[in-house]
Amino acid sequence: MNNIFDYIIIGGGSAGCVLANRLSEKSQNNVLLIEAGPSDWNPAYEIPLLAGTLFRLKYNNWYYQTEPEKYLNQRKIFWPRGKVLGGSSSINGMVYTVGLSSDYNTWSQLGNNGWGWDDVKSYFKKSQKYLDENKTEINEHGYLPINKPPFSHPIIEAFIESGIDANQGFCHNFNNGKASGVGYYDFTWENGKRKSTSKTFLKDSMNRTNLTILTKTYVKRVLFDGKKCTGIEIYNKNKKNYIYANKEIILSAGTINSPTLLLQSGIGPFKELKKSGIKTIHNLNGVGKNLQDHLLVRIQIASTYSDTLFKYLKWNKISLSILRAYIFKKGLGSIFPLTAGAYLKSTNDKDIPDLQSHFLPGLSTGKIRFPWSKENILNQPGFFANIYQLRPESRGKIILNEKNPFGKPKIYANYLEKENDLICIRNGVKVIRNIFAQKPLFKYFSHEIEPGNLIKTDDQIDYWIRNTAETVYHPVGTCKMGPETDNNSVVDKSLRVIGIKNLRIVDASIMPVIPSCNTNAPTIMIAEKASELILKS
Repeated sequence: MNNIFDYIIIGGGSAGCVLANRLSEKSQNNVLLIEAGPSDWNPAYEIPLLAGTLFRLKYNNWYYQTEPEKYLNQRKIFWPRGKVLGGSSSINGMVYTVGLSSDYNTWSQLGNNGWGWDDVKSYFKKSQKYLDENKTEINEHGYLPINKPPFSHPIIEAFIESGIDANQGFCHNFNNGKASGVGYYDFTWENGKRKSTSKTFLKDSMNRTNLTILTKTYVKRVLFDGKKCTGIEIYNKNKKNYIYANKEIILSAGTINSPTLLLQSGIGPFKELKKSGIKTIHNLNGVGKNLQDHLLVRIQIASTYSDTLFKYLKWNKISLSILRAYIFKKGLGSIFPLTAGAYLKSTNDKDIPDLQSHFLPGLSTGKIRFPWSKENILNQPGFFANIYQLRPESRGKIILNEKNPFGKPKIYANYLEKENDLICIRNGVKVIRNIFAQKPLFKYFSHEIEPGNLIKTDDQIDYWIRNTAETVYHPVGTCKMGPETDNNSVVDKSLRVIGIKNLRIVDASIMPVIPSCNTNAPTIMIAEKASELILKS
């Protein structure tokens, strides 16, 4: 294999696949895409219903967990991240949300000119396969199909009606920057199949002669000549090799692995690197800092209505649903039934929603690590809604393990350090309970499973939150975009690593503040904008 390329992209996930496609559209660019995980050849990646299983498997997953979380009663929180071509877009729940216009205006106000809502919304559109709601007008530049779910259920409709009765209003479009109220989500699927960034952006570009893709290949460190990035050290089948870039190296390894690779390569806080025995190439304080994530709890209800998903999620019926989805692209297996949800306010005085929810006409298996465990199918009909704070104040960090700096890093999410975060989620529980108490949905009640009818006071709800809250799998922010005057900035507004030549970061780690949404769509947007920045430089 040639060991010199124009561009080397490290990480074949949501951002990396977009970059590989866009940069290789120019035939004069010789592009290398490196993914640590395997190819996504397995048909299981295309079955939407299997989203609830794929994130639990070690084969395609970095399988991280946090250190004991101080404010979650010392619990370690499971953090799955995609380790397969397509990254987390190959194993996630496929929900497509862009957030609120204020999210990106905040990015701009923090010193990142060109990243306001009016600047970035065209890059969301650029990715999308269709230009109109009827799916008839094709976007010649778009690859990603965005579709509503072809699935309805009486309890889902009751949730929508109850939200309206609770004065939350109906939201016709969660993706116009103004999301508020109850409604139906959009998903990255089409014709009964998941559409990850590898199945869309890479589908045609894989055959380009100027694009090389390496899977099952680990990058140990980035190489430098002084403070100029020159190449990388890789391992494939335990064989070491060096590859060099004529133009740029781009880290798209994600919120955990991008800062980790920087630290392992000598870019980061001098004192931390010294403790790990790594020579400092460039002292950059913000690497691994500014970590943010969405933290959820689930309000679960046992139902008197027998026709919930419990009826269909027994192993014999699941197998038939999956088989039908694969062959005919129809039925329950062809969708992920977390189809409805809401943008809500924790208190009425909020100007914009600060809570997000997803609703499902069945009970959650989210805390069950292994899909084959006996407890996987809960033995009663029911439904649930999760609730999480959109813009947490707490900040965590990622650091190297001093005992094994080239092993898995240490993750400190620091959930609920700030009291306002706990108050917001507590109020969110009350908001969901109020929706559930409305007549359309309440008629399906048997009793509340979680938190349970005995959990009533603020102190009781807080205790329950600390003992049960889990991640929504939206970590961002560990290579913060911002001006050099900000001591925690890692990349500038063009996503160049501050103080280093020929090195950029393009993934969710550059987000200065977490957006008010599921984070896959903003990550794809970042890659779309970054590809233009790179090609124009």
